[in-house]
Amino acid sequence: DEAQEAKAADGVLSALFRHAVTAGKRAKTQVTLTRDGANLGTQCRDVLAREINGLAGRRILVIGNGQMGRLAAETLRAAGAQVTVTLRSYHHGQTIVPAGCATVPYESRIAALSGMDAVLSATTSPHYTLTAADLHTVPNPPKVAVDLAVPRDMEPACGELLTYYDTDALGAAGVGSAEELSEIHAIVDEELSRFDQWQRRSRMGESRLRFPIFLDLSGRNVVLVGGGKVALRRVRTLQQCGADVVVIAPTLHPDMPPVTHISRPYHPGDLEGATLAVAATDCRETNGQVAQEAKDRGIPISVADDPTACTFFFPALCVGEGLVAGVVGDGTDHAKTARCARQIRELLEDPI
Repeated sequence: DEAQEAKAADGVLSALFRHAVTAGKRAKTQVTLTRDGANLGTQCRDVLAREINGLAGRRILVIGNGQMGRLAAETLRAAGAQVTVTLRSYHHGQTIVPAGCATVPYESRIAALSGMDAVLSATTSPHYTLTAADLHTVPNPPKVAVDLAVPRDMEPACGELLTYYDTDALGAAGVGSAEELSEIHAIVDEELSRFDQWQRRSRMGESRLRFPIFLDLSGRNVVLVGGGKVALRRVRTLQQCGADVVVIAPTLHPDMPPVTHISRPYHPGDLEGATLAVAATDCRETNGQVAQEAKDRGIPISVADDPTACTFFFPALCVGEGLVAGVVGDGTDHAKTARCARQIRELLEDPI
């Protein structure tokens, strides 16, 4: 929100961020990650032993009595430390307390910090279990803190008051099995795909779409100016749709099918009475003149060498039994248009 207010994030970055947050939420709610607890506990033990000159007799507070908290407490207790574990509630026969560990209510954790050599936190709390303000109230605070929670249990500012380690600093990023990570990667791929789709829709919105319209040209007069290869392709398509094609050109392509041929260059007024017009000469000036006359007369015009002068666009025609489809690109990738048309033709040819 701050970035948008400062105009430092555009719509694309905002959309990407939104999909990233969605991916994170989905990963957290749809995938239950296991953690490489043994490795994490060993790393924690070794770091603390190094920082406080051994663990024998050292006083350590472990905030959290979940799976990771108990494992850390057991590992530290086995190394000779005097461990105290916080409990939010205690139910006889239901609450598991690591053997040999003392307990303290979770609400008394800050007071219990005084005189501790180290503190370790491993909860799933949505709030910080330890803040810098908390540490300022402790008369004899610990010198080392280890944060095993993801996301963090401890406020980052705690690192300014004591030696601080999180899971990244421990080098113990062994979270999730291969199968679980694969599920998360699939979620990320889905959100990236949705982001890509959003980008494509956005780009389509920036340039106006070409509206598809299907006309009955049976017996309709279509004037085509030009007699070369492009004109040949246009005539074949138009005749396939039943149009009466008039070709105005000094010469015709040798493969041109039978048409009404006016053997001369284009003259103004040649489009009178036409339903559609096509400009397909090798002279841009002539094509421009045909386009202008068509627009003046309100006749849809296709100009072979200038998409900006077109008011309709020739599609790649795809015909099946009782079906017809047309594919039109934006003029930047003719190969893509041809490839899509080929795939549609193959689909239409398959019996349904």
